[in-house]
Amino acid sequence: MARSGTRSQRAFAVAVGLMLTINLFFPTSWLLHDLWLGFGPWPLVLASIVNVPVQPLGDFGVRFRNWLWKQGDPLADESERVQILTDQFEELRAVTYAKQLTIEALQEEVRELQEAHRLHEGTAHIVPLFARITSRSPDRAGGIVRLNAGSRHGVTAGTVAVFRGGHLIGRVAGDVGRLSSWLIPITDPATGFLEVVILPADELEPRMDKAPRVLLRPDGTGGLVGDLDKSFEVSRGDIAVLSDPSWPLGGQGMKIGRLESVTASTAQPLLETVLVRPQFHAHRLGSVTLKIEVADDADEGDLP
Repeated sequence: MARSGTRSQRAFAVAVGLMLTINLFFPTSWLLHDLWLGFGPWPLVLASIVNVPVQPLGDFGVRFRNWLWKQGDPLADESERVQILTDQFEELRAVTYAKQLTIEALQEEVRELQEAHRLHEGTAHIVPLFARITSRSPDRAGGIVRLNAGSRHGVTAGTVAVFRGGHLIGRVAGDVGRLSSWLIPITDPATGFLEVVILPADELEPRMDKAPRVLLRPDGTGGLVGDLDKSFEVSRGDIAVLSDPSWPLGGQGMKIGRLESVTASTAQPLLETVLVRPQFHAHRLGSVTLKIEVADDADEGDLP
């Protein structure tokens, strides 16, 4: 038994000595050469063989180390709280979006009032009043709309409503309440005929006395049509502005829309039919500016 142990020790010592001799005296390139039937450098092969009996112990050590340093998910038991925080974040983000929309609406109101005031600067008897559209006619999409301004605010029958300062939207109907009123859009059949002048779109200061005049009427599809003498030269894109003595002063010169088409009249050979399409429609807006007419000797501060 002692001899077996001695022989094993001698064999182990010889193998170690042989390995040391090879590593000290043989070239490194030869040691790392891909030998042993494609299994890689032979020192690595020997190391793998030696590693077989100790590998289970190594795996156990690695697993024990991972168990000692195990870090669980800190949010594993906080799913309910995480959901509450997520819901609060989404709610705050929705509130932020709402505030941004409110700011944009207020900025639009300021621009609207500034534009209306600029166009009538120096005309003391016209005061712009911002009014919101609170409801629309249920029977037709392009019908009358209700405003949140009435007689208490200086609104009277026939008060002109515009958008962005110069676009004519309509005028107030006869039944004016104390805190509300009804607005008849220019595209509503109840508006009747509108006398307008057609101005070239490419001229900054066109001559009004040379501009052709035409009577427009709502066509029921959101536009206005009229017949014009063929001797006048008009083209698509020209601007139609109100020049109707039956309308209040606040509506004169306001833009009706642009010429969408010019076609030959089927009923009158010497006439041609023009179609004017407004850029803004009352039933698509959220607010308008009312032009309140006051007496020359009244002060703007007298309005309630």
